[in-house]
Amino acid sequence: MQLLLGRMGFAYDECKQKFEYMSVKIKRRMKDMFVQYLPEFGLTDFYYRGFFLLHGCSSKLSAADVVYGVTALLEGSSASRQFGDAYDALSVNNLDKLENGMRKAIRVQRVILI
Repeated sequence: MQLLLGRMGFAYDECKQKFEYMSVKIKRRMKDMFVQYLPEFGLTDFYYRGFFLLHGCSSKLSAADVVYGVTALLEGSSASRQFGDAYDALSVNNLDKLENGMRKAIRVQRVILI
């Protein structure tokens, strides 16, 4: 990942931040740079079409984020508790549970990439 970000000309420290806190300049360049450099790393079909849920003024969730977050909440050894957590995370009133699931999904993806 560090090599990829370096090839694209992005500072690793800035890319470790949550996307919402990255500089606007990097956000604008990121998609084009990924399209250009990802094939060198054997990564194809990186982007796919999706849709978003806007909640409030600043909260935006993609359908894929919800799928990955809920799936991460379902994985584990206590099926009934995890099903309850995943079910609760689907409510707009429990975005904190969904956010926990998304953080778990991100940790899993990081392990896969490293």
